[in-house]
Parts: sequence; structure tokens; C-alpha cells
Amino acid sequence: MTLELSKAITIEEDGKADFRTAERHAEESILRNANGDYFPLCSTEPEEFGQSSIGLELYFRFVKELGLIFFLLALTSVPPLAFNYMGSQVPKSDETTIFDGSTLGNQDGIGLNTTNQADASKAIDQQKKFEYMTVYFDVAMCALYFVLIYVFRIYNWRKELQTKRKNLTADKFTVQVFGLPETISDGGKEDASILKEFFESRFGPVVDCAFARALNYSLGLYKDMLYLTKEIQKEEIRCQLSGKPSSAALEKLKEKKEKAKEYLRIALPNVDNYDNLPILSAYVTFDSQEDKRKCMKAYSRCSCLGCIGCGCLQPTELRFPKSGDYHRLDVTKVQIPSNIIWENLETTLIGKILRGIVSFICVLILLVMSYSAIYAIQSAQNYFPTLKDCLKYTSAELTLANIKSQTDNNIINCYCSQLDKITVNTNSEYRSVCSNYLKQFYTYWAAYIGCIMVIGAINFAMKYALYGLTKFQRFATKTELEMSTMVKLFVSTTINMILLILMSNLNFDSNSFFNYIHNKVPLGNYIFNGTYTDFTRLWHLKVGVTIIILMLVSILWPQIVDLVVLYPLNACRRNCCNGSAILQSDLNSYYEGLDFTLWDRYAHILTMTYFIITFSPGLPLLMPLGVGFCFIIYWIDKYLCNKY
Repeated sequence: MTLELSKAITIEEDGKADFRTAERHAEESILRNANGDYFPLCSTEPEEFGQSSIGLELYFRFVKELGLIFFLLALTSVPPLAFNYMGSQVPKSDETTIFDGSTLGNQDGIGLNTTNQADASKAIDQQKKFEYMTVYFDVAMCALYFVLIYVFRIYNWRKELQTKRKNLTADKFTVQVFGLPETISDGGKEDASILKEFFESRFGPVVDCAFARALNYSLGLYKDMLYLTKEIQKEEIRCQLSGKPSSAALEKLKEKKEKAKEYLRIALPNVDNYDNLPILSAYVTFDSQEDKRKCMKAYSRCSCLGCIGCGCLQPTELRFPKSGDYHRLDVTKVQIPSNIIWENLETTLIGKILRGIVSFICVLILLVMSYSAIYAIQSAQNYFPTLKDCLKYTSAELTLANIKSQTDNNIINCYCSQLDKITVNTNSEYRSVCSNYLKQFYTYWAAYIGCIMVIGAINFAMKYALYGLTKFQRFATKTELEMSTMVKLFVSTTINMILLILMSNLNFDSNSFFNYIHNKVPLGNYIFNGTYTDFTRLWHLKVGVTIIILMLVSILWPQIVDLVVLYPLNACRRNCCNGSAILQSDLNSYYEGLDFTLWDRYAHILTMTYFIITFSPGLPLLMPLGVGFCFIIYWIDKYLCNKY
């Protein structure tokens, strides 16, 4: 007989879809405060979200305080930004973007050995003054950053403790017990009653005892049966509405359900009751938190001794007696039941490791795709001459009369690069001479913008790809799943936006290690084999500007996609596709908003923070952009959280 998990899985009776019921469900699903009112968009403080979810409170407080930190740091970046704009290393005719003047590459006196040596005749005192002041402000910014992070950490820790004391949940009264025998009772009292008496006699009143039992990796099959049962209900209602006794789809679903039952008979033979399965662990819920603390304290001492091989030192009164044997118990904190992924509890360590390796390979493929886009940008830049390349030509050589008779593309490109693009397009002589240069120039910028969008899209796609890959690893709890996904997403996007940019643009041929890689390792000549040997003026003018544009795209991409695409699309689905719903639960799902997930938001914020802090000394414009970034995500997420 097939095991009926009446205590583990319940199948809701679902009725015919009703629009009024779905609208009431939508009203009940919207986030509200303790009084049952909607949260006002503008006046709601992060602490008020703590009434419904401590996670939301911590998130919005984190974004708000991070924005304040960036604002204070942006104040320290104003003088370096002004020094950069006061510089004259990049002539206006040579600027390719509006951001060139904001970089360290435009500041006088920084890296003169990489540009025209004639500039060394400028006022040395003024140059050194700018250098020293820039360093002073950078040091002050770093010191202020670490002080603010530490201060806000202490403040948030205290706030979190206050919120946790207000929100009481079952896990604060419950412990999980390992080491019990596979069966407790010998046909007399129930297992729960025996375990309850054991803990009550030692620590205090126990409210409830529940067991997790070995299902021989079959819980996934029961979930499949639950899904098939729901689909059968839908098809039966569909047949009733059409006046048919049955349909081919209904028979196929019933056939699949019978196959699932057969698999269960093989996996769990001769078992007809959930209580007859072997015990894996137990959940003991005390009447007070003090009793739970006493229990945890008593067993934690024994666990410390057990870690060094002295498990036999656990007192007899703390061991569980069964048939003359005393079983050593391990007691740990418990997860909230809704946080546990029950079907993953029996996954072996080897299985998780193998799945992790597969996930790592897939992430590596995504990073290779992103690196290809970055390398394409770097390769396209090599077509255009740099300021240093054009210094070898005299002003007499860079004249229109001389250029008309030239066949050397380098000198032609140097001449055309110093002309204003509007002038070139409006003057027929200039346009004739610079036709190839203009073609390459516009092709480059089209590819440049396209590659930037590809990198942003890959960063966005990683969110869903990494969640699926992490889910494939089968973590035991949702917290572990989301934490692992957040770390993977943070590390991947950080590598994508920082390390890959450095790998494709810096050149370390002078280093014996990288020289060996370039010559011996397959495809090694694509790694750290760029144009720049250091963070020079030209690096800031070329790569630095790319970083600023990438920052702008990365700031707007996730929030704009949510605000403009995903959430309106869900509203459109609710209004246009609700007629296809057969059961009430299906119709209710149309009226629910999308999940407001925090793991991807935290990963995005952490990536942007590391991105800004890493490059802001040479690109001070990133600090004000960080303020705008926090402002945008705070209000967009607050709107989405209240509206949807």
C-alpha cells in the first residue's frame, strides 16, 4: 500500500475561479502596517517595515545609510573633481565623451612621462600642489569610509536586536534534536509523548514535538504527486464546463500519477504510515525561551567535549534511553519550517559537491562571454591613435594640404582625430579626407555601446542563471540557497566589472610570470596583454571613461527592467490572461505581485559599492554617481514594495 503522508503534505481543495475572491486575495496580499493600513510612499520609514518583515527594514535602512555614506564621501571628492576639470591635458577637440575632463588623466602634473614632455615646462609648484591635495583627499575619503562603516554597523546591530525582540516566532522556542534511535516507542505510547516527557522532566514544559523521518529521497515524488493532483482537478473542472465526462489530457495526467505511485511503492515498500518511518531528527518546542536556553546551554557543553572525541562524557541524564541503551543527543538551533527545503535534506555531501562543480563551469562560461565583449571594446580602441602616438608628427605634417597626399593611415587618423566631428561632417574636403576615419569612428561607438549593453545584460542574466544553478545544488534551507546565490552573484559581477576590465587592458609582459602565461598557456595572450603597463593618464582617459559609462548602465539596468518591464508585464498578465484560470488558486496567482527578493538586490549593491570604492581615486565622478545610485534604488524599490 502506498504511504499516505497526511501529516507531511496536505492537498488543498480548490474551487472554481471567482474574480471577487481573487480581488479580496490581492487586497490581503498587499503589504500593510500593524493597523492594517497601507504604507505611505513618502513618509514611511524603514523601521515601519519591520512590523511586517525584519528583512525589509534591514534592507531599506542599509540602502538609506549607504546613500548617506556616499554623500559624505562625495563631498570629499569635490576638490579632486575640480582639480581634474581645471586640468588641460585633454584638448577639447580630442575629447571623445563628456566624462574625459572628470578623470585623473586630465589633471596637470599627473603622469607627465606618458604624454607630451613639453608640458613639463608648466608651473611645477601648481602641479605638485594638485598632486598632494589629491592624495590628501583620497586618504581622508578612505578613512571616513571605514569609520562610517564601523559606526553604522554598531548602530544597525542594536536596531536589529530591538526589532528581533519585538517579533516572536516559533523558532525562538524550538530546538532540533539529532541522535535519536530510529524508533522510540515499543508499541505503547506515541513517539511524541515519550520525547515530550524526556525534555519536560529536565528543562520545563514542552508545547509540541514533531519528527523528521527518512523518506528514502521520495519527498520530491510526493511533490510531483501534489502537482499532478492539482492538474487533474483543473482538467476535471474543464471537462465539467464543456460537458465532457473525460478527456485525453485527463487520462494522461492520471496515468502519470499512477506511475508516481508505483515509484513510491518501490522506494518505500511495506510502509503504510508516516509514523512507521525511521526518525532522522526531532523538533521540540518549549513553552518559554528560558527553557530553550537552558536546554541549549546543557547540550552545548557536551557538544564542545564531543568535538575533541569525548562524546562519552555527556551525562547519562542528558542521553535518551531506549531498550537499555543511552543515545547521545546533539541539540541545535532550528530553522523556521517555512525556511526548510524538505526534499533536499537527504542530499549527500558528494552530491552537493558534484552539483557545485557543474554550477562553477556554467558561471565560468558566462564570464568568458562577458570577457569577450570587454576584449572587443579594447581591440576596437586600438584602431584610433592616442595622444602619445601623434606626438611624433609635427604641426606642419598635420595640415590639410599634406594629408591629401598621404597614404599612411596613422598620420591621417592623427589629423582627423584633432578635428571637431561636426566640422568634418559639414565640410566636404574634411569629409573626403577623413571618410575612413569617420566610418571606423561611428562603427566603434556603435560596437562600444553594444558591448556595454551586452555586459550589463550578462550581469542581469546572471541573476536568474545563478539562482537556477544554486537551486540545482540542493541546499537544505532557503536562507542557505539565497546566501549562496547572493555570494555567487556578487563575486561574478565583481569579476565581470572589475577584474575582467583590468585583465583586458593592462599589460604585464615585463613580469616573468605573465610572460610565461602569454607564451605557454593556451589563449594566454588574451590575458593581461592590453595597451597599458600601469594606471597612466591614457588608462584613465580610455578605460576610465568606459568604467563610468558601465557604472551608469549598471545603475539603471536592474531597477529600470523591474519598473518598466517585469512589474507592468505582470499587471498586463493579470488583466489580459485571467480568463484562462480554471481554479481559484490559479486566478489568485494572477492577482499577486512578483516576489520582492533581497538576495539579488544586496548582491547588486555590494558590487556597485566595491566598484565605486576601487576606481573612485582616479575617477572621482563615481562618488556622486553612488549617491544617485542609492537614491534611485531606494525610491524605486520602496514604490515597488508598496505598489505591488
